[in-house]
Amino acid sequence: MFCVPGYVTNTSSEREGPMQSSRERELVQLSKKIVKLQIMGFIGAIMLAFGLYGIFGAHGHAIHPLLNDPRAVYGLLILGAVIQAWHYFKVIPLIRARARLHAEAAGHQPPSS
Repeated sequence: MFCVPGYVTNTSSEREGPMQSSRERELVQLSKKIVKLQIMGFIGAIMLAFGLYGIFGAHGHAIHPLLNDPRAVYGLLILGAVIQAWHYFKVIPLIRARARLHAEAAGHQPPSS
């Protein structure tokens, strides 16, 4: 972060507050990990969408010539599906952990898995 003369910004320690608990820090870390994984999962979804478009929607008149090639289209489908599967296997445990931490913060019993 850079400073502009005459402009005062809050530092990260002021935003976090002096009494931030470890549970709150863990919630922030989990949320950041989930966002990063969702960005990576978005790439897989786009690949999957272009693969499906190449198979079912292009009919030889695709928006890009590569999407008319069946090998490229099936490659997009396979790679997109693998990325999506990896994304779900990584993000679901993080979402469950975040829900458990939210429940603990609210004073509820976490659901048994």
